[in-house]
This record gives sequence, C-alpha cells and structure tokens, in this order.
Amino acid sequence: PAYFEMGWCHGVLVRLDAAGRVRDRRRLHAPGARLIQPMIVPLDARRSVAFLRDLGGSGVLWRSVTEDGGQSWTEPEPTDRANAHAPVAALWLGAGRMAMVANDDPDAPGDLILSLSGDEGRTWRALRRFEGPGARRYPMLRRVGDSVALTYSTGTKRGIAVHLFNAAWMAGQ
Repeated sequence: PAYFEMGWCHGVLVRLDAAGRVRDRRRLHAPGARLIQPMIVPLDARRSVAFLRDLGGSGVLWRSVTEDGGQSWTEPEPTDRANAHAPVAALWLGAGRMAMVANDDPDAPGDLILSLSGDEGRTWRALRRFEGPGARRYPMLRRVGDSVALTYSTGTKRGIAVHLFNAAWMAGQ
C-alpha cells in the first residue's frame, strides 16, 4: 500500500515485478474525501479489506473491499469508526475476527484503543485503551507465535512501546 498526500489525496495498491518495477496500481478514492494511508488486511487469497484515514475532516475511518485479489476495489465508504486523523493498524485473526488499534478521540490525540471486530471489520468493540502523558503514534499489529504484538512510537517518536497479547485471551473477548 502507498498513498498520495499532495493535491488530490488517495490511497494506492502498488504491485511490483521481481525486479522491483511498478507492474500496476489501483487507486482507493472516493469523491469529496482525501483518503490516505491504506491499512490493507488480507482475509484470504482473494479478499481483503482496506481502512483509510481522511485528511478531509470527516472524522471517521473509511473502508473498501476487494474480492479479486486487489484487481478492483469497492468505492471507499465512511464507517462509524471515529478516527482523529491518525494512522491505524489492523490484523486478521481468522474466523471473521479482526483486531485494530487506532485513535478514536480528537480531544486525546495521543491515545490509542485496541478494538475487536467479529464481522470482518464492519463493527467494532473496544478491548483496551492506551492513554497517559505523551503521544502514542504509528501503531502496528503482528502475530508473534501464539501472541499478537502491538508496537507504537512514544513521545516525540524517540521511543517504541511493545505489548504482547495472548491470542487465546483475544479469542475469548
């Protein structure tokens, strides 16, 4: 995933060949929105969900879906998931479940919230909020063995925090 942030903003899925040259690209854009930083979450070999933040001030995340391996995408639509114009991280957990870390409160721009979806990212339930002095930015989620790792930058991007969540705990939420 990539994005253009100057002028007409939009997310892009770029495919490269074995030599690293651009083979093709697919835009993720919606009229009137300035969508950037697609977080693409593969669901299976053909289906993926993309979440994008909006520079245009909608205050929510946008969602787009592909069912043909990224050859085409639905026009992104606003979700009911609040976003304080901040990057998001998401991870497919299987069986319809997905985890996401994002900032959902414009009055607390340094906070992050870990949420869980049971319907492929259509609706969300909060699991844990990370708050306190200093900023938490640029989250990332990854599987590490039987756990899920959350990392994010802290302060003025001079530190990194790491949290490990037991996958069984997440599955039971």
